Amino acid sequence: MLVDALLPNPKGVESAEVARLLGVSPRGMGGYVTALASWGKRRGLTKRQLLEKGRHKNGGGKIVRTISLSGLFRKMLKEGQVPGMKLDT
Repeated sequence: MLVDALLPNPKGVESAEVARLLGVSPRGMGGYVTALASWGKRRGLTKRQLLEKGRHKNGGGKIVRTISLSGLFRKMLKEGQVPGMKLDT
């Protein structure tokens, strides 16, 4: 579900928006990130090879956190190297 939420937005999505899409509080996203990191670890990938975190100013000038799929992981998905990806959530 986390990958589905991030895939359409290569520049990243505000963490609060991702949490809303997942149906959890912003603090509840940790389980999804951990599940993706565990999946990657079993395949020899680090969390940093899967996800990128950042910060930017939103329309109101407030600094917000963003999260996105890394370029490497996007490439793997595009090339079909991640067929039927199932995460332990």
